[in-house]
Amino acid sequence: LRTCVRRTSVRQMAVVEDVRAEWLEFTSHEDEIADTCGLLNAVTGRLVRQIAVVLERNWWCGDGFRSPAHWVALKCNVSLSRARGLVAIAGRVADLPATMAALDAGLLSEDSAALICRRCPAHNDAEMVAFARQATVSQLRKVLREYPLVPGEDETGVVDERREVRRAPAGTPGAPS
Repeated sequence: LRTCVRRTSVRQMAVVEDVRAEWLEFTSHEDEIADTCGLLNAVTGRLVRQIAVVLERNWWCGDGFRSPAHWVALKCNVSLSRARGLVAIAGRVADLPATMAALDAGLLSEDSAALICRRCPAHNDAEMVAFARQATVSQLRKVLREYPLVPGEDETGVVDERREVRRAPAGTPGAPS
């Protein structure tokens, strides 16, 4: 009987050790994924700042480009939907310093930043970033539905085409002569 109990205990201990080793490997991998996402978010912040310069200087205006989002979609090889989000963030760089700081630091995702930029008033920037860092994108979307849209956006986050299609000011590269 004692031998049977010892064998069972040894087997149980081996199973526990296997589970523990698997858990440690999983948490290590999970930490690595979080670190990689942080890097991706920070690089996205860098991209957004570059897009903001292009928008500010109207460098996107050129032959065949219908809008800033169209330019971003083509130049960055992303979907028009993602390009619209990047343009929404880039358009609010100066208005939402806490959002941009969190994105630059890798603490806020592109999806969260785009939602904040589409709806959050500038005076609520820091509070919304604090909430977004603890919330899922779905939770953030539900909270932000209570805020009015930034002028020119519709419920889907698509910029009004009348506002989006612009001509370059005279003297800008790509402007009509």
